[in-house]
Formats: sequence, C-alpha cells, structure tokens
Amino acid sequence: MDNNNNNSTQELHSPFSSTTSTREENNNNQQQDNNDNISIFINSSRDKQESSNNRLKAIDGIRFIFAVFIVIGHYHSFLYTNYPSITTLFTRGSTAVDMFFMLSGFIIYIVYENRDFTSWKEIYTFWFYQVSRIGPGYLLALLLNIYKLNITWTSDMSFFHKFIGTILTLIGQQSWLPETTLFCWNMFSWSITCFSFAWFLFPWTKRMVKKSSTIYTDLFYLILFYLFSFGPHLFYYKFIGESSASVDMIYEGDFNIVKTSYWYTVLHSHPIFRISGYIMGMYVAKIYTRKINLKYIGLLTDMSFIFVLVVCGGVPRYVSQWYRDGYELLFCTGFAPFYAIILLGISYEKGLLASLLKTDTLSNLGKISFSIYIYQSLGYFLLGYLGRIYALDSMPILTMTILIFSLIILALISSVFYEIPLQNYLRRKWKENVINRYFTL
Repeated sequence: MDNNNNNSTQELHSPFSSTTSTREENNNNQQQDNNDNISIFINSSRDKQESSNNRLKAIDGIRFIFAVFIVIGHYHSFLYTNYPSITTLFTRGSTAVDMFFMLSGFIIYIVYENRDFTSWKEIYTFWFYQVSRIGPGYLLALLLNIYKLNITWTSDMSFFHKFIGTILTLIGQQSWLPETTLFCWNMFSWSITCFSFAWFLFPWTKRMVKKSSTIYTDLFYLILFYLFSFGPHLFYYKFIGESSASVDMIYEGDFNIVKTSYWYTVLHSHPIFRISGYIMGMYVAKIYTRKINLKYIGLLTDMSFIFVLVVCGGVPRYVSQWYRDGYELLFCTGFAPFYAIILLGISYEKGLLASLLKTDTLSNLGKISFSIYIYQSLGYFLLGYLGRIYALDSMPILTMTILIFSLIILALISSVFYEIPLQNYLRRKWKENVINRYFTL
C-alpha cells in the first residue's frame, strides 16, 4: 500500500465502535488481533496514548449511555415505576437516535481528517472497512433473530414487498423502502441503511466540510443542515399529520403492536432524511479541529445535557403532552443543537459530564455499544415470552437491569471472540487479494 494509505486501518467508523482508532498498520497481524481483543477489557498503552492525544475517550462513554437509553426506550412497555418523570424519561429513547448519527459523522471526520480520498484505492478500502466493522455483528444478529421471519411472511404486505424486504434486510438496505423498514426480523437494523449511505457519500462530503474556511462558515452550514433535518418534520406535522397519512404501517412485535404512518416511517428511517444529522456531526468535528478556546463550553455542555433530561422527563407537563400527541419526530430533530453542544463539550473534555464519561469503565463499554444496539431485539424474546411465564412486568427495574447486563455480556463475547477476529481476517484478505492484486503499481 502507498504512504497515503497507511492510516486506512483505523477502527472507528460507526457511532458504536471505538474512538481510540489504530493509526498505522501493524506488521504483525496476529499481535494486532490480540491487542484489539484485549482493548475491550483494558486500555493498552497505545490506546491510552491515542486517547490522550485525541481527547475523545468521553465520546465512547456517551455512546454507551445513549445506546442503553435507546434500548430502555424500546422496552418501555415493561418499565413503569412509581416515579412518573423517570418512567417518562425512559420512554423517550427515540430522541437519542439523532445523537448517534451526529456521533458517527463527528468521529469519522476526526479519524479521516487528513485523508483526501484522491484515489479509488482509498475509497474502496474505506468502504470495505466500514462493512467489515459492522458486518459480522449485523449478520449474527439476523441469524439469532431468524425465528422472527414469520412476522414478515405472515403480514398483510404484498408478496413483492415481503420478498424484496427479505433481500434488502440481508444486505442492510431495508430502509430505502418504507414498507420494508420495520417488516424485517431485526427491526432495529434500519439504521444500518442510513449509515451505509453516509459512508458511501463520505469521501465527497468530507471534502465539502474540509473546504469550510472559518468557524462562521462552519456554523452557517451547521444551521443549514439542521434546517434540512428539522424542516421536513415541521412540514409533516403542519400539513400532513398522522391522521391524514395515506398508508398505515403496523409492526407486530413479540409483545406489542406499533402503529406508524407511511410518512412517519419515511422521515424517521429513510437515509435521505438522516444524512443531514451525519453531516452536522462532521461540521461539529470541523469546529473541534480548529482548537478554538471556548471558555464556557463545559458549563453549556452540562446545562444542555440537563435540559435534554428534563424535557424528556416530561417537565414541564405540556411538553410531555406534545410528545404524547404525536410530535415525537420534532423532539428527535429538535434536540440536535443541544446534542451538537454536548458533542463539542465532551470532545474538549470540559465540564462535569465529560469528567464522568471519560472513565475507563464507560469508555470500554462504549466500544461494544454497536453490539449492544444490534442484539437488543433478543430482549423482545426475553420480555415477550419469558415475561408472560415469570411475570417479569411486575418487577420492571430488576428485569431491565438483568436485560442490560445480559446484553453487555453477549456484546463482550461477540466482540472479543467473533466480531473483531473476523473483522481483522476480512481486512487482511482484502489487502492480500484486492489491494495487492489490483492496486499495485
């Protein structure tokens, strides 16, 4: 590989993977595999040095917190406590989705800041590395949830949508068709379509962001893409609304039925309407790389985080009523400016929140957050079937604690013994059979 490609083994390319990325290729591939496996549990000296230089350890921590928040939000039917605000907070998991798209854009820009992607060799390698990072976990999650295929094939969809939905789900592209977005046997995998679309465009969107000359142009485009994200949602609630949606989508889960409209599904899950959040994260990263002295960023970060928690908790009460009235999507995109502040603040490691997030425990758990997210549908089996037998809904806190702990254990085992080894194997084969064969001079 040429000198410009010596950074292509960087590990972090999704909002769920580790931010302490590999900066150069290791000549001993076996030693590289061992280091990757060990770094799940402890930080190697290489990881510590890089996290110190890049000041991104807190990013891993917040990724884990938001991943758990989303998981609990998906299981909120089983989480009713004696504290209404806490119960309400845990039902707002969907509001954290935008944060993950911004995280992904932020991190991938930091990792590839100095790469120009001027050759197809770099571009193809970049694309392959993204697929090899999430592919093993994604396919294993589909296999573990294969029993849910009956949900797809016993639905009221046409045979065409059933067939094409199954094919698209196998390659992680089901969100391009609203009819197939939730009719798949791992309904949480819809985001993979959006991430893959963002990765496909990244070599060119990165150049666009890189050309931003001042912080004022950064802020201008940050606001512009926020309007691209928020505007369609506002238009939807103003002129279309749930009641006038032309097609109803119904997903039959293991223990509940979720009804959502056609246009709601489009705005929530379609890659075209998610790319703005990804690019916003890239512009936040651009601001971070300028190393500007932001005097009060720590205070603003902590206040923004508290604000999001308070609003998601239903305080004031009329805010909670808005959410119940169906304005969920406005909440999801409306928090984006506060997520941008939080993202920038914890990157600078300023404020109390950043201090808590950069601990080794949260940072290491953040490295397996993708696995926690992609395997969470197994919790529907636990809560849906076992819950009826053992009355798990009568002890929601204990049930949720056991569920999260089980997902963490599963994610650790999968990452150490399956995902990382297979990822490294695929990358070695890519270099041996593709790069060295077709891109050597």
